[in-house]
Amino acid sequence: MQDFTRVIGIGLLLPLAACGSGSGVSSTTAPPAAAAPAAAPSNSTLTSLVASQSFANDAGTSNVVLNNSATSSTAASASGGKSTLTISYDAPSKSYTVSVAGRSQTFAPANIITSIENDGINYRKSDAATRDTLTLDDAVKTTYKYVGRGYWQRDTLGGSAQNSSFDAFTYGLPTAASAVPKTGLGSFSTDLFGFYAAPGQESKVIGGTGTMQIDFVNAVFSSSTTLSTVNLAGNGSGSGNYVTASGKLTSDGLLSGTASYNNFYTDFQTGDLNGRLYGPAGEEVGATFNLSGGGATVVGTLVGKATTATAAPSGPGQTANLTLSNLVNEQRFTDPSGSAIAVTLKPGEDFVFEGFSPRYPMATFTAADKVASASDATIRTYQKASGSQTSRVSLFVPGPANTALALTYTSFARWELTDTDPSASRTLRYATFGFKSDERTITTQTGTAHYQGLAFGQSTTSPIKYVVTGTSSFDADFGAGKYSGSLKLTGTPAGGAALDFGTYSFKSTISIAGAGNAQIFEPNAGPLDQQIGSVSPTFYGPNAEEIGADFLVSVSKTLAAPAAGVAVQGVIVARKD
Repeated sequence: MQDFTRVIGIGLLLPLAACGSGSGVSSTTAPPAAAAPAAAPSNSTLTSLVASQSFANDAGTSNVVLNNSATSSTAASASGGKSTLTISYDAPSKSYTVSVAGRSQTFAPANIITSIENDGINYRKSDAATRDTLTLDDAVKTTYKYVGRGYWQRDTLGGSAQNSSFDAFTYGLPTAASAVPKTGLGSFSTDLFGFYAAPGQESKVIGGTGTMQIDFVNAVFSSSTTLSTVNLAGNGSGSGNYVTASGKLTSDGLLSGTASYNNFYTDFQTGDLNGRLYGPAGEEVGATFNLSGGGATVVGTLVGKATTATAAPSGPGQTANLTLSNLVNEQRFTDPSGSAIAVTLKPGEDFVFEGFSPRYPMATFTAADKVASASDATIRTYQKASGSQTSRVSLFVPGPANTALALTYTSFARWELTDTDPSASRTLRYATFGFKSDERTITTQTGTAHYQGLAFGQSTTSPIKYVVTGTSSFDADFGAGKYSGSLKLTGTPAGGAALDFGTYSFKSTISIAGAGNAQIFEPNAGPLDQQIGSVSPTFYGPNAEEIGADFLVSVSKTLAAPAAGVAVQGVIVARKD
């Protein structure tokens, strides 16, 4: 029989991270007070278990039929997914019981074997029909105290085929909800191990080291692991693949998100990652992932330990920037095209603004340059003069404090350059920026999503200057590769009343780079009505949680308003419901 667990840690440089009263008392004398009962023992670490316990855990299962031979272990079929597992420890017998989907087995010290070469403690139980192998982290060989990994393999033989179930799980002593960090950023050094199977291919184990970052303020995480692979039959290995993951952190310390595996065989698998923080203060993390795509299935574990903090942010460790509202390091962002503007944000309110043209000067803005009368919780405006020119930059404020629209990954800049010389041209520009979604994330998304948001703009051709605001919505069908949306605008002249600038609809395809450009036609357009505008959306966030878009529109001539025909330039920002 082929053993998945026999190659755990071999060639992957993966230290398993888990893997009364006495006689003669007078009737007139009160008996002595009874001694308080001793406190029941409890487990404070996994390295020294003193009490029986059923552990919190996250698990995934892979079911594989192998064409078993001495030199090859190609899969005839493979499937997998998230599973509900229980793992419990019995202190008197020092045994573990693992159960999932109607299967259960107990492993005692008498079942420990040494014939499997890995860094775990290995148990085996066999009968005439099945063989069960359990590998758990060895506390002597690990630096993890609160999280462990486990792998339970059950094999049955039928002719020349081996039917195997492979359960991967992380377990341990989770962080209490009251102790989950709420501020700062955290960085964890991580170890990953998994099993890969696809029909017609040699089955493989994957493993590697990487990092996970958690933004505790915005409760989001991201991780990346560079992998090595080893064929199950031991006849080959490789490197250069990777697993990435991102998602949300709940207030009680649970992680949920998506993960992707890039490899040279079926190109790309995606699926779910689920886990939690472990330890008294979230010092460790554990998660499992189950991925599929191209006929392949991947199941595995990810465990991590907080690195030593080297900067001010609180919470375990330190990390790179994950969100716009909780920056720990300076970072430069460009507009989606990379050719219009660049904004270099710094922790706090300081930033550098660049317009990509020699005549548009680079300018550094600080909190002292903020225009208080033009700033609020939604938009902050800065102004600086240099010679005859004045630069005025407005930034949309990301983060939960923005009551108009709380964005995590997206913002926009409005830049206005004026000159004291009346003959000099006046420049106005809007552009979105932020953490753009990875191209593969967009193309592998499935299902549908609805986005609601806001619009901001200004007229560019009318003698009367209108400040434009509005609302927007998008409906994305990732499976079909298309989207549709609408834009409702209101224009307000200086000192005048607001005017209805109309509602516009649009639709287009979802491209590799994001959402494709869409044309805007006259409201209630017939086949001969002309185009009056366009919109260019881009997805932002690790899982396309937000949208930023530039738009141009000529106010509908069907409106009974003095602004009919006025050109409007602006941006849209929206968030997934």
